[in-house]
Amino acid sequence: MKLKFIKSKCLTLMLTLTMTSTLLPTYISTAHAASTSNYNPTDWKQATFGQTTDTGYNSIVTDDSNKAVTLTAGTADGTHAGGKITGSHDGISYYYTSVDPSKNFVLTADVKVNFFAKPKPDNQEGFGIMARDAVGQDKNPDAFPSNMVLVGGYGGCIQSVFRNNVTDGTGAGATMEDVTKFADRPSNDGTVTYKLTMKKTNTGYQVNVNNGTEKIYYRPKQLEVRDKDHIYVGFFVARVSSITVSNIDFTTSNVSTDPPAKPEPTKPIPPVTPSINMTSSSNTGDSNYNLNLSANVKGNVDIKQNGEEIFNGALDNNNSLFKNTTLTSGDNTFDVLYTPDKTQNITSSNPIENKYTVTLKKYGTQNGEVYVSPDATASGDGTLASPIDIFSAIKYLSCGQKIVLRGGTYNLKAPITIDKNNSGTYNNPKFMSAYAGEMPVLNFNNYSGFNLNGDYWNISGVDVTNAVSTGFRISGNHNVVYKVNTYKNGDTGLQISGNSSDKIDKWPSYNLILDCTSHDNLDLSQNNADGFAAKLTCGVGNVFRGCISHNNCDDGYDLFSKLETGAIGAVTVENSIAYNNGVLSDGTKTLGDGNGFKMGGEGLPVKHVLRNCLSFNNLSDGITSNFDPANTFENCTSFNNGKLNFNFLHFNSAAPQYSAKNNLSFRTSKADSDSVPDINLSDDNYFYNGITSKNKSGEELLASNFKSITVPKSFDRNADGSIIQGDFMRALDTLKSNEGCNLSDFSNVTDVTGTPNIPDKPAAINNNGSYTAVNGNCSIPVDAAKTYTSEVNFDNGSFKATLPSSIFKDSKNSIQIAKTSPSISDTVLRAATGNTLKMIGNPFDIKLYIDGKETHVLNSPITFKIKLNSEDLNGVNTKNLGLYYFNTLTNSWEFVSDALYDSSSSCVTVTTPHLSTFAIMEKINQPGTAIGNVTNASTGTNNNSKMTANTIGKLPKTGSMMDTTTLATLGLILITLGGIVLVFEKRRKA
Repeated sequence: MKLKFIKSKCLTLMLTLTMTSTLLPTYISTAHAASTSNYNPTDWKQATFGQTTDTGYNSIVTDDSNKAVTLTAGTADGTHAGGKITGSHDGISYYYTSVDPSKNFVLTADVKVNFFAKPKPDNQEGFGIMARDAVGQDKNPDAFPSNMVLVGGYGGCIQSVFRNNVTDGTGAGATMEDVTKFADRPSNDGTVTYKLTMKKTNTGYQVNVNNGTEKIYYRPKQLEVRDKDHIYVGFFVARVSSITVSNIDFTTSNVSTDPPAKPEPTKPIPPVTPSINMTSSSNTGDSNYNLNLSANVKGNVDIKQNGEEIFNGALDNNNSLFKNTTLTSGDNTFDVLYTPDKTQNITSSNPIENKYTVTLKKYGTQNGEVYVSPDATASGDGTLASPIDIFSAIKYLSCGQKIVLRGGTYNLKAPITIDKNNSGTYNNPKFMSAYAGEMPVLNFNNYSGFNLNGDYWNISGVDVTNAVSTGFRISGNHNVVYKVNTYKNGDTGLQISGNSSDKIDKWPSYNLILDCTSHDNLDLSQNNADGFAAKLTCGVGNVFRGCISHNNCDDGYDLFSKLETGAIGAVTVENSIAYNNGVLSDGTKTLGDGNGFKMGGEGLPVKHVLRNCLSFNNLSDGITSNFDPANTFENCTSFNNGKLNFNFLHFNSAAPQYSAKNNLSFRTSKADSDSVPDINLSDDNYFYNGITSKNKSGEELLASNFKSITVPKSFDRNADGSIIQGDFMRALDTLKSNEGCNLSDFSNVTDVTGTPNIPDKPAAINNNGSYTAVNGNCSIPVDAAKTYTSEVNFDNGSFKATLPSSIFKDSKNSIQIAKTSPSISDTVLRAATGNTLKMIGNPFDIKLYIDGKETHVLNSPITFKIKLNSEDLNGVNTKNLGLYYFNTLTNSWEFVSDALYDSSSSCVTVTTPHLSTFAIMEKINQPGTAIGNVTNASTGTNNNSKMTANTIGKLPKTGSMMDTTTLATLGLILITLGGIVLVFEKRRKA
């Protein structure tokens, strides 16, 4: 009996040892000798945590009777997502247990894939087994970094990966190591099951799929950093995935009694084969040239240009050289002799000889135009009659020159790239613009798009479409992109981003995106293509102004920061619109987020500014901080968006630092309330509470507080590119005049430091219609001019023109007023004053253009208020001052109106019903000449307030010919006057 018992126990022990050994790496013969089966559903926990998790689309359902569990994130069709796997943190549903670090373990299970990833994966979805060193709080959507290892679905395939170097809650420094592929993407129909295995041994974490080849991730202590007392292991899903886990087998063993760790194999560092390359352009239009060389190891270089030595010395600490030199026209030869430093781990220290040719070629004249057309070739000479192709023009453009694109479609078969070396300067930027009145369309035909890597470029008036990815990407500094339309590209329409391997000081900065429109951009995964973006690797001082983003796949504007790359620079978005994002123009609903303005990411505090902007009818939030706790929101209006109008979203662990004033949130039907911290509730903010919109005092915002809430079909622009808002969502005076957005108000626009040649903008509206002209010119937004009396300040405020709104009642597109010096010579104008008039100050021309046509006769008079210099008034009788215009038909000055003089300000105020060449005059008393009383503001008298007969409804245009009717009228007046004189003379003699 005892013998049978002993035999039975021995057999059981042998079977146990045999089964255990099958779970070990092939090089370990007796691992987990003292293992224990520990899977008990009651010991396992559930948590859904991390960024973008959603309790509506993340779930864990256990089946205790069958010891199975189903985890789901998002929906099978990809229209909704729950969480994500990123380079530094995870948003997951996690079914897990904890293990003491003194234990090793083996976890294996059958994992049936119910669905996985969108039709086009976005590489943030995942499922499988995951071990990690920290677990977030259940239902907490804060970004939660940790070290981890996973095996299962990742990056659209069946793979494993190890996240390492996370030391704290910021995730800074995280790296994703050794992505190892086991299989392609599984079928998305629930028919595929994998046996996944993860082991922790003293050697590391070892994973395999279907008992196949094992991948070892060494350094097991790397999962004992954030929580030194626990290791967490279990099953997870993220973003778009669902799995059912069964046949779970979980065993543990003791670190102290398990076989010792095998050392991580050393990877020999192979010697480097030295090389050196020229990184500057081989074609240029600038004789002032920077030769750039870059090597992969230290060394010396000797450089000869056209046979003459220009440099002999060591490369810099980055193994680079930047040598300025002067090119001659045509080909310039650079002979480079590179001698590597033999003290390095290199294959050879033998000198390397390279020859480079740099071609200097110039088109056009200095600071002149170079003309381009869709069908032109490099054989042209860049003139209007013989244009060249766009690639040649870019290569050989010199500083200060302008590429002028003729209209039509440019069917491109390659990307347009403006290299860093092809930059302008602050004093001499490079330009590219459309030929006047024509529309060039850059069709990239599914090739890469427009890449602006250079600095100091000003690009305007072009369309960019059909790029395979981003339509227009800016990686340079101090550029202006003006009146550019980007649409139907394979990713974001226009994006400011640099290189992730650089630091923020190298990322693109101080770029202005002005009066651009971006729409219907769609990426393959349908969740990344924004209208405009400044994200991930964007520097400081970038501004979007006067832009419209609509019907894009993802967000209208995206200012996303990522933990592993760090915070981007602060961006300003102002006087801009976002609408209908998340739905294409043809009505197609995409898989993107569909926010209007997304102002941050991953909890990183960046002081982005959203000012004077309008957001409506976007699929998700109209305006969202997207977890950035430091945004500023000023004078923004958000209307009828799919989720929240305003969502000041921040992590629970972050103290909100938002600034908000003069914002309006309004809805025409019931929806979720805005999410705004109590500290931002005030009397000048009206936020929606789920029933109505109110300010802090309880005052309600009504439809009647707006001029109109009827959504326009589209938005027109003024001739200068500024948006015509019209009456839509414009607050009436029943609210404070400065509440909500007014897209015509440019009084508080952001300075773009160090960026030259920014197009003149209407400096409107300071106080419902006050403008400041720039260089004597001022564009007035049409909707503002029709609404308010416009006051335009010239000459630093010493000359003010006041224009009533009635003048512009029929205007549709543009209004521009200019004050210039007269085209008639000053000598002629002063000689015409004769002995009866004295000119005060200088004459001036006032020109008004409505819808592009010069207007001379006005349906309502305008007023000039002019500050006079005290020295010009010496000996002047201010009661005799008046406004006169120069009649080019008679070459004489004619009276227009009296001048109201205010001695306290030294200003005169005059009016005129027509525009011409003007001057302020003193009428000088002559013997026997009577002078009517002239208004003096200090006495308040005005006996000549009506205009004289010379101020008739229709006056000759400056430089026009007098018609026969005018001649006949003047002749009749002269005959009548002659008759009167004759009768008077006869009576006097009698």
